[in-house]
Amino acid sequence: MPIALRNFRQTQLPNAPDGRQRFALDAFLSPVQMQDGGAWRDINPNLKALGGNLYGSTDTPYRLEINRNGGRKFYPDKDDLSKYISLPSLSLFRNLPRTVSGDILTLRGSYFDVVIRAENTRVKLYITLRQAPPFNSLSFPIESIGADLLNLLGKPVLIDANGQVRQLEWSLSAGQLTISLDFSGLAFPVVLDPTIDLQVGLNSDDTGRSNASTPVWGSAFNNMLQGKSSGGIGGKYGLRFTGVTITAGSTITVAYLSLYAGYAQSGNTVNHSFWGDDQASPATYSTEADFDGRAKTTAQVNWNAIDAWAASTWYNTPDISAIVQELLNSYTYSSAAMGFLTGDNASSTNTERSFKTRWNNSTQAPKLHIEYTIGAAAAARPYYYRLYGTGTPRGG
Repeated sequence: MPIALRNFRQTQLPNAPDGRQRFALDAFLSPVQMQDGGAWRDINPNLKALGGNLYGSTDTPYRLEINRNGGRKFYPDKDDLSKYISLPSLSLFRNLPRTVSGDILTLRGSYFDVVIRAENTRVKLYITLRQAPPFNSLSFPIESIGADLLNLLGKPVLIDANGQVRQLEWSLSAGQLTISLDFSGLAFPVVLDPTIDLQVGLNSDDTGRSNASTPVWGSAFNNMLQGKSSGGIGGKYGLRFTGVTITAGSTITVAYLSLYAGYAQSGNTVNHSFWGDDQASPATYSTEADFDGRAKTTAQVNWNAIDAWAASTWYNTPDISAIVQELLNSYTYSSAAMGFLTGDNASSTNTERSFKTRWNNSTQAPKLHIEYTIGAAAAARPYYYRLYGTGTPRGG
């Protein structure tokens, strides 16, 4: 049976002064906990030595084994080792220097780097090419035993130094996986990214405009545009969080989104606006027209003159409690989806505060934090009189 996963953590906070219970909900675009042995615990994708010159992840819903030359064996269910995908190492990767740090294993070649990163529900493989390679395709054997390879293997892409994304074609025939490469018009270094993902469909839960010089709409890119491109195109994006549970009638006291900066950026001025996706448990985003046609909450929060960002740092939006409260007052949230719609608010041209997408790194994808108090505030205790015999009334 597949391991149960959830995209949120719920924490009880100290009670409010009037005795009401308080909770914090942290929602993510990817699962952060799994049910293991009946108990919920955090997923930990950090790589560790498994013996026999292997590294891998075992505190994840999958099991990953990596040999010293980058060959991988991926078990979609860590408790069922009869089903797996095996990708032997290419001769190109053999006997390269290897380093392991946290959830990343790196092999460094003369004109390329191979990075294998274990995430909570998927394994990313990046091949960074510092110059054009002497080949136009990659072909290697792949073995799939009991695992649905076509649903687990994401379509590979190339991403160039300017953020341009090019989807590639791959074919599978007689146990041989072939990826056709097309570097024409791309600026080096170029990253090749094929991914094994337990939940590929969730990439569309953060969808918007890329941070390329000519932004494109979608989700298969590293950073989402917040600000305005050099061509004067403003950023906009949607975020959708699933598994949200908040007791009806609660009071939202704190709420914000957290975004992970992809770059150091300081150009002024960047202004961005936020609304709620005004519908019960919204579906994931499909086309730009779908995004543009969605109803927005009356509540709106503006994030104006956003401060300079340092690379690889989390930044919180202004408080969006009014938006979340309006959604909670309108809809029921019992393991439901909650969405947010955003758009540029007269930013200056060629200014950005771009952030990492789930497609790029699921552990650095946008997060939602909500604190709430259950129930309405208790009414103040009325002041009244008691009569004692025929004497003077006393307050009690």
